[in-house]
Parts: sequence; C-alpha cells; structure tokens
Amino acid sequence: MPRLIASAHAGQWRLDDKLTSAILQLSLMHRFGQILMLLGVGVGSAVGLAMLLHLSVPGVSWLVAVGLAKLTLAASAGLLAGGAFLQRLAARRNNLRLPPESGALQRTPDSPNDAC
Repeated sequence: MPRLIASAHAGQWRLDDKLTSAILQLSLMHRFGQILMLLGVGVGSAVGLAMLLHLSVPGVSWLVAVGLAKLTLAASAGLLAGGAFLQRLAARRNNLRLPPESGALQRTPDSPNDAC
C-alpha cells in the first residue's frame, strides 16, 4: 500500500516520491510486457495467415521461404516469452514489500499456503 505523507499545505496529501517512481516503473514494465506479447501474437498471426493464403516473396525458392517462415515463428515465440517474462517480473516486484522496521526487502506470500 502506498504511503501517504503530508505536504507543506495543510490538509493535502501526496504519495511518497520513491513509491510513485516504483509504481510508475512497475506499470511501465507491465505495459511493455503486454506490448511484447501483442507484437508476438501479431507476428505469429501474420505468418500463419500468409502460410494459409500461400503468400510468398517472389523470386525466393520454397526452401528459403519455409526457413523464413520458421524463423519468423520462432521470433514470434520469443516475443511472447519475453512479454510473459516481463509480466511475471512485474508481478513479482509488485509482491516485494518494504517492512517499516528494516531496510530489507521481503516477499509477501501470494496465498496463505505460499511459503516465504
């Protein structure tokens, strides 16, 4: 939970600057992971649609075209994996909490049965 601190003006509250920068970084990481996954889905769908419609680059042998399709599908899978990794990393960082009495980071359990 973000910590609120009193500002110079009476009756006004603002978020701590370190916490707002951490929240912004998490949201950017989460957003970038989503963008990578959407890009991977788009590239994979485009290659699948091109293969379904028998589209190819003119002047390229079929063997090279198959190799390019496989490399593009592998790149699509890499984009999906990278996006999923960033999503998981953002979720894991979101679970890190700073206890008020110490300066060490501790992981909060995801569920009651989750061991720390």
